[in-house]
Amino acid sequence: SPQAAGSRPPPRARACTGMLRCGPPCWRPCFGAAGWALRPRAGGPPLARSARPRRWEYVGRVTVIPLDDSSPTTLAARAEAESPLGRFLEEKYADPAEHARLRAALPSLSEEAGGHDSRLAFLESLRALRELHVAGAPSALLAGHWEVLEDRSADQALVLLPPDLGEAFEVLAACRPSCPGLCKGLQRQVRRVARSLSAEELRKIAYAHGQMGWRSTRTLVSLGDRLLHLLRKPETSDSVDPATLAALMGTHVLLNIPWRGKHQQQQLELWKAVAVAVPSRMARASPRSFKVLLNAYAKMDFSFSPIHSNVLHMFEACATHLAARVALEDFAPKELAIVANAYARVRAGPFVQPLLQSIAGSAAPRMDQCNQQDVCNLVNAYAMLRSASEPLFEASALHVIKNVTDYTPQSLSLVVHAFAKVHMKHAAMFERAAEMSVRLMDRFEPQGLGNIGFAYSRVRMRHEGLLSSLQDEVIYRGTVGKSLQRVNSLYKFKLLSIELLAEAFSRLSVQDQRLFFVLFDLARERMREFAQRMRKAEPEPGKELARTPQVDLAKVARAASRGEDLEMPTGRGMALLLAAFAKSRSDFHALVRWVPQQVLDLKGQYSSSELTMIFSACSRMGVAHRPLYKELLGHAKIRAPQMQPRALCGLLRSMGRASIYHRTTVRTAVKALSTRATDLRMSDLCAAIVGCADLSYRDERFLRLLAAVARAKVDELGSSELATCFSALCQMRILHRKWFGTMLFEIFRRQHEFTEKDATNVAHAMALLATAELHAAAGDARGAVAQPAQTDDELPFPLNAHRDVFYSMLNITDAHRRDLTYEAVFQMQILELFLRLMVPKIYEDMQYNLKVLLAKARKVNLVVDDYMQNSSKMHRRISQWFTRVGLHHRSEVFLGPFMLDIVIGDKVVVEVDGPSHFYKDTNSRTVASILKHSILCALGFHVRHIPHQEWSQCGTAEKRTLYCATFWQDVLQAEATSGEGAQLGKLPLADVLELVMRSDHKEEEEEEEGTPPLPEGGPAPEAGGGEGGGRRRQPGKDGEEESRLPAFYRTQLRDDDLDGADPDASGGHDFASEAAGARSAEELLAAHQAAEEQLELDRQQSLSSGEGYKLRAERSREKAEGFNGWGILEAWEQARSGAVGSSASGPSMDDAAREELKKLTPRSKRRAVHHESTGLFDYSALEEDTDVSDDEDAGAAAPVPTPGGEPVRGGRWGEIERPTEEDEEPPGVGRGRRRRG
Repeated sequence: SPQAAGSRPPPRARACTGMLRCGPPCWRPCFGAAGWALRPRAGGPPLARSARPRRWEYVGRVTVIPLDDSSPTTLAARAEAESPLGRFLEEKYADPAEHARLRAALPSLSEEAGGHDSRLAFLESLRALRELHVAGAPSALLAGHWEVLEDRSADQALVLLPPDLGEAFEVLAACRPSCPGLCKGLQRQVRRVARSLSAEELRKIAYAHGQMGWRSTRTLVSLGDRLLHLLRKPETSDSVDPATLAALMGTHVLLNIPWRGKHQQQQLELWKAVAVAVPSRMARASPRSFKVLLNAYAKMDFSFSPIHSNVLHMFEACATHLAARVALEDFAPKELAIVANAYARVRAGPFVQPLLQSIAGSAAPRMDQCNQQDVCNLVNAYAMLRSASEPLFEASALHVIKNVTDYTPQSLSLVVHAFAKVHMKHAAMFERAAEMSVRLMDRFEPQGLGNIGFAYSRVRMRHEGLLSSLQDEVIYRGTVGKSLQRVNSLYKFKLLSIELLAEAFSRLSVQDQRLFFVLFDLARERMREFAQRMRKAEPEPGKELARTPQVDLAKVARAASRGEDLEMPTGRGMALLLAAFAKSRSDFHALVRWVPQQVLDLKGQYSSSELTMIFSACSRMGVAHRPLYKELLGHAKIRAPQMQPRALCGLLRSMGRASIYHRTTVRTAVKALSTRATDLRMSDLCAAIVGCADLSYRDERFLRLLAAVARAKVDELGSSELATCFSALCQMRILHRKWFGTMLFEIFRRQHEFTEKDATNVAHAMALLATAELHAAAGDARGAVAQPAQTDDELPFPLNAHRDVFYSMLNITDAHRRDLTYEAVFQMQILELFLRLMVPKIYEDMQYNLKVLLAKARKVNLVVDDYMQNSSKMHRRISQWFTRVGLHHRSEVFLGPFMLDIVIGDKVVVEVDGPSHFYKDTNSRTVASILKHSILCALGFHVRHIPHQEWSQCGTAEKRTLYCATFWQDVLQAEATSGEGAQLGKLPLADVLELVMRSDHKEEEEEEEGTPPLPEGGPAPEAGGGEGGGRRRQPGKDGEEESRLPAFYRTQLRDDDLDGADPDASGGHDFASEAAGARSAEELLAAHQAAEEQLELDRQQSLSSGEGYKLRAERSREKAEGFNGWGILEAWEQARSGAVGSSASGPSMDDAAREELKKLTPRSKRRAVHHESTGLFDYSALEEDTDVSDDEDAGAAAPVPTPGGEPVRGGRWGEIERPTEEDEEPPGVGRGRRRRG
């Protein structure tokens, strides 16, 4: 026992010699330092420290044995003097009294029992430890004393008063020891006496928790309740200073104590009380208090909380106070940066501008004192608040250039992103940052890559080195590094990063489809992961699991309420992503199939502008998904009255591009835009005009209003916008000569800015406008045909006064003929027909090189193999009914740039006019349809139209039969060549039907005798063995068939077709000889006048339903009596030969009469009218002079237009490659095919 050794053990030793062992902290101070050792009762070696138990346990009695004969007190004093702490005290304090005072105050390891049992002794120990810590004592020297104090805290903390707790926590915050037991004991005492704490004590305790990182929610809630109590009582409210508020609120943010959750109501009350108390205490607040408070409220984000208005009022009051105070006092640069960043986080309004000016004036001269984090915070705050302070950004740019090597990848990306957001293009800074970014490219986080790319795309700065490195890095991380996403965050792209990168690459005009496919694949994977996390419960047994997991919205709402980072797709993100894919022309099949479901899953969670962006992107990518567009139109219909003008213009443009018309939505948009037309930007105004033109929506009042605005702001229009606006209005048949004259003058003045596309569109639009003028002069009556203008006085507007503009546009096209697209060639072919047939005076005065350009463009074959897909369901049904009534015909016959719907014989053309041939909600024919009709009539064809309105009224088989049979009169009238034959066109409809029926009966008899039957329904085969539509007419043996067509549409070139028109150029082009075979204008006018008169007579001889019933009954009776029904043929033969009489077996007809009859019912030939070229898109043909040879390769394949009408550059026109199967368009899109007519 200790008594046997002749000495008295320390107090702790007496406690440990009992039945319990207290654990590791009490071994060394109790025995080791005093020279005592602990052995088991039965003897044996001393217990090692590692072998000592870490928890209380029963061990029995122990015996303390001294190690030597010396006194324990002497040994302890000697050990303290020779210890490292003793040597540190001798070096720091020369006065022995100071040594004694500190040794007496410290919880010495050799101290006698009772030395530190009191509350005051505990506090003296804390003070001594803080003094030594401030003096620079190493933490290892004080670790043992802190352990003694921690072991004693369980008993001593219970007797500490509120001031003692404040002092204790202040010491802990200064020294920061690792004493969790001491901290827990003090926190328990704080919760017991929380109602007695003063404001000063609250500040010390809260500050210590923040510095030490002690996240005791219960303790902080107790402190908040006490602070709330002090603020509510008038007698204690003044004692709460701003430093106390800043300490407690800053600790909540530092320890991430959310205001949502279990104590939400208490937390909101606390934050509200502090926000209300701050404005009245601003005069006493220090810069640090402002910094902490404002930053705390900004980070907690009370935007959607009940106290949002209180928070904004506090920010506004602080901004007003700080605006003057920052200019007078020296705020540290870090404090200024954090204050500015706090206002940026809360999206402060205009009230913050004076404060921002003061901060900029104070921070710009002291930019050298800022570190890279302060610069990032400052410029990002000003960028988020859209405040471009040139002195501040200039000083920041110089700081970046000078210290760019000190910037981390994250800070570098944030700085350039901030400069880009305010459009501050500092070339030197961006160049230096790009060079540094290339070196650090593999260390950028995905968000940093997005910020870098977005910044350089925003300022339109294409740094090739940075762009190439950025592309390679994204492709590498999205392919090879995809398997490392769970290992390293550098390979984990978030949706926001993907959206920024896609937008950046699209703005920089990057067309690398590999890159965009990688971005698409990453975005698809992120959205699939989100759906897997938030998927609904598993389906019931027996039900099939959906291919795409359905998102549980309730689960998403719960996760969002907890403040989790959901990584969920948003409307803005989806809009930006799709817009980037559409701009880069990424229309690969996987993307087009993926888009509709993702947009539908948003369930309308997007703004009006985002809806417009999604609609536009889907239409540009060629997404053909009716439920998707129905969903978008449903939301647009509801939101249209509240949408911004820019969004409405974009909506009209998108609907026009997608060819989707919704009457209510369009009218609502037009009504809303009419009241705010003067506020539109020129790009939006052009989008609205083009959208109406694409939709064929002809609201003349609205279009004239937009035209007036465009005329008033014509200087703000770009060259492309000017051409687009002019072309769109010409398509709408708006006869406004004053406006068009102004626009044409502006076009002529800025012609040097036009591209080939713009110039061709303007020239084609002028032809449309001239057609509308000619049609208006002829009248809008049914059957009215625009007459060609033969003299200068008859020339229509604008060719009479602005022909120089027309020639200038064609010269621009000629100068860029190697960049011609298929659409431009199509327009030029129409222009040549219009000029030569409708305004020959303009064509005659045209320069020789322009005539050659038009002649060479004519040689381009635009026929596509899938022409039958252009046929509508209505067209196919009419074709079947024509066959039933004996009108055998050819469908989809190509004639130059036009596709003729139905051709009967050689002269009758029937146009099936669907809704696209009329302006929406009207019976007015579009100007393009009028132009086609005028050209066909000028070519000598007899043109009839079948409007969809008339066909829809033929609801029964009888009505359709009678309606289609009426076209026999047009066929007979067009084929009549003599005065006697013309009488056949005046026969009643009943006789025409009898002729048809008898002709069919005769064919059946021939079939029974062995004549091979003709195919039923659809077009009959050609003589050459090919099918009807889309095939070329074979050259005639005697040339008689070809003589009926104009020389420039014959299938075989003659020697006199191409003759030297230019005496100085060999192999020139004689255009006068080409028109030798064409019919004169007088003949065309006479033929059309006779046709219209006969058409009117035929309409008067129509059958009523009663007369038709009588006719059918009479025919049935005659058939039963054995009557052969040849009366009509007999009358026809009399009209032809003048002979009267017939035999019992039927009338005798000579061979000439039978040939004429075959012409009346043509069933033996199926021919298509085409160009004389072979179909090769030959670039050299536009560069060389037109030659007279016709030895072109007749077996070459017809070219296939590239999707989107892109020109095929480089090499010859005949070197076009057919697209592969992977490049084929999805069914139903049809973007590579030109429109009919």
